[in-house]
Amino acid sequence: MGFTSVTFAHASGGVHARQLTATLLGDRREGFLTVLQRGRDRRQIRQDADLETVVDALYGAIYYRLVATGEVIDGPFLRHLNGLAVRSCATSAYFQKLAGQG
Repeated sequence: MGFTSVTFAHASGGVHARQLTATLLGDRREGFLTVLQRGRDRRQIRQDADLETVVDALYGAIYYRLVATGEVIDGPFLRHLNGLAVRSCATSAYFQKLAGQG
């Protein structure tokens, strides 16, 4: 089953949707949330940042390109997404640390 087939199966519900959510999407989502939580624990990510929304926004942009537009997912695109995430949820202390490295 190709990615597009799996995506449409997920959207329509059923067995394939449950398998996709339980394996590929669920594991990646939980791993990403763990990484973000570690950043929060290190005071790099604001306490008020909604980590689940951050994950949805970043993966959503990637899946949108895969399914809807077919645009390339390359380094510049991923760096831009990373920058959006950092600007939206990083603490001022994290930005100060970055400025000190420049």
